[in-house]
Amino acid sequence: MAQNGAVREADIRTALATMIDREHTAEPDTRVIPELDLCQASARIDLAVVKGRMIGWDIKTAQDRVARLP
Repeated sequence: MAQNGAVREADIRTALATMIDREHTAEPDTRVIPELDLCQASARIDLAVVKGRMIGWDIKTAQDRVARLP
């Protein structure tokens, strides 16, 4: 957590990755991919899980600005 009490993206990413690792640790056909580029690298998701289908997370915190979104 940042000094001002705000939650940082790195904190969320670590907690999410830990949760996903625990959930899928015994599944050799599952792949967890951090910072996956999509759409010919014009977009990126923070964390993806691929197992027959893909589920992705894009982490947003109070420090993000809406102006960054396309």
